[in-house]
Amino acid sequence: MALRTALYESHVRQGGQIVLFGGWELPVQYTSIMDEHAAVRTRVGLFDVSHMGQVRIHGKGAEDLVRTLFTNDISPAPPGKVLYTHMLDDEGRIIDDILFARESADSFFIVPNAATTPRVVKWFEEHNAKGARIDNLSDGMFCLAVQGPRAKETLQKITDADLGAMKKMWAIEAKVAGVPSKVQTTGYTGEPGFEVIGPNETAVHV
Repeated sequence: MALRTALYESHVRQGGQIVLFGGWELPVQYTSIMDEHAAVRTRVGLFDVSHMGQVRIHGKGAEDLVRTLFTNDISPAPPGKVLYTHMLDDEGRIIDDILFARESADSFFIVPNAATTPRVVKWFEEHNAKGARIDNLSDGMFCLAVQGPRAKETLQKITDADLGAMKKMWAIEAKVAGVPSKVQTTGYTGEPGFEVIGPNETAVHV
């Protein structure tokens, strides 16, 4: 059975054209590709990317675990910094390309691709020699991407965070529409933007 994000019913009600993508039923578009491309390039667009994985590695041994399995080194990064990296298998082949953020000295928030999340979590578990905690939060979290030249002014209206102070590839904790959320600046569209991550039960409200 295909998977659905917490916003699936909203997509259907608002006329989203649902397609199967990596085992998920997601809206490929609402109006036209050209209209939506132009919106993100000149104004602002909203994307439901809740199918992406969300994993937290924390506790004793957490930093050793991520440093062992990722090609990029998190050790110099301060809390809030997000890095792009790869996870490799024992033959040096890529399991996934991943974004990961240092939350604190011994806590890391990791966003794998949707289809590879089970394999990424399994790889962590198989190499967790020092007993770090591995929490797969994917089934309970939404992720919305707000992208485009007007992304900051749009999101700023409903958050207590100073979005203007955020650099690219950064993550903070903030309230969005009153909901405690994680706000990141890791978008792939080439336009300014933000990602908002929070619990599924608040997705429709946000």
